Amino acid sequence: MPKPEFDVVWSRIVEQQEEVFRTIGCYKKTSAKCSEFTYRIEGEYFYPSKAKYKISKSQFRKAYDLVPFKGPGVICGTIRGPSYIWAVFHDPRISLKQWRDVEDMKDEL
Repeated sequence: MPKPEFDVVWSRIVEQQEEVFRTIGCYKKTSAKCSEFTYRIEGEYFYPSKAKYKISKSQFRKAYDLVPFKGPGVICGTIRGPSYIWAVFHDPRISLKQWRDVEDMKDEL
């Protein structure tokens, strides 16, 4: 099944704002740090509750080309907010099983 257009996925992201999301550390078998966060969308920007910066929609669009990817390290250094972006794209509420999400990757993390 091909991935939907980015704007379809962005609308899911907008719909889920203020819901709780979890970073990759919440799913790893090691003692990685688990962080829960919410976010809000204002125009073309994503504002994570635990960060003092915003992430542009264009950063999400750029990362979407790589979805699914194993972890935030894959996009670290090229995309702002990699932990937040990974958490959002790999949440089942966003993927809707149209690509591998955290539920599918648990044994690999």
